[in-house]
Amino acid sequence: MRQIFGVKFLRQRPILNFIVDFFAPEIKLAVEIDGSQHYFDQGKYQDSERDTALNKLGITVLRYSNADINIRFDAVMKDLYHNIHSRL
Repeated sequence: MRQIFGVKFLRQRPILNFIVDFFAPEIKLAVEIDGSQHYFDQGKYQDSERDTALNKLGITVLRYSNADINIRFDAVMKDLYHNIHSRL
């Protein structure tokens, strides 16, 4: 378990029949890091189904691409910070 901006995140957390990359149960926030397979029709469909199911549980899903993490890391962290603190 790790803390990001004072909130505990669990890594590779099973929820329903999905495994989310990172999950903060305290604020019901899931963070997904998406590789290229998520940008084809099948991946988009599966992500939409997953997000809908998680949203029904009150969980917000944030998605960042691998490219975002590698190229725009500071912007991703700023966005994550604002999303976390808007839920506290």
